[in-house]
Amino acid sequence: MDKTVFEKKVKFFNSVDEFMNWYNFIRPHGAFDIERLETPAGIFYQRLPKREVIMDPSLLENIGGVK
Repeated sequence: MDKTVFEKKVKFFNSVDEFMNWYNFIRPHGAFDIERLETPAGIFYQRLPKREVIMDPSLLENIGGVK
């Protein structure tokens, strides 16, 4: 991360965590396709290996004690 971006923008956020959320999940990054408004987090998840998820639907029953 460019230190100057942090220094310039962090004052607009209530916490460093809030800033990091904006930086990684909301702010489009110039190194990616700016026309598609790609973010660092979006690119990270796109590049993860694709997996099939097989789950027994009964595992979703009674979550939190609610039927």
